[in-house]
Amino acid sequence: MPLVACPHCSRQISDAAPACPHCGRPNPAAPPAPYSPAPGAPSAAKSGTPVWLIVLLVAGGGLVLVVFLGIVAAIAIPRFSSVSKEAKNMEAETVLKQLHTLQESHRLRHDAYAADLSQLEGWTTPPARYFEFGVSAATDSTFCLEAAPTAEGVSSGLEPRSMDQTRTLYEEAGCAAPAADAGS
Repeated sequence: MPLVACPHCSRQISDAAPACPHCGRPNPAAPPAPYSPAPGAPSAAKSGTPVWLIVLLVAGGGLVLVVFLGIVAAIAIPRFSSVSKEAKNMEAETVLKQLHTLQESHRLRHDAYAADLSQLEGWTTPPARYFEFGVSAATDSTFCLEAAPTAEGVSSGLEPRSMDQTRTLYEEAGCAAPAADAGS
């Protein structure tokens, strides 16, 4: 082993000695000491948990999250679409009920139902987004009010609606095949 002078006290020491035995200061000429963890600290090699297993668990957890979110979306999206369509159909039902009331008022004054919406006192075209309204048939004793989907209504999957003098709501034009009783 070659000897070198300690840069701190100038005494001769081994070049492999980590510190000067005379002054106790570190030897800059000594090779670096191999890594050894502090006593009691686990090392990667001794922990028993390989790094690849940790990476796999983290990636698997992300995959589980994606699958969970996919399941939630599969349940929520169709339900939302159904509720949204029902809400859009309520636009037709609400206006058809108003038209029914105006038709009954017209019949009391004129002994017949109006054949055109412009003949109904108090009627103003509503700011409807999904339906356009009209009268498809009217006599002294019967009428059929119609709600036809606009272009936006058709793209939303809406179907025509109609209502007759008995206040029955139909899920198609022409007051045929009742869908539900619209009530009073």
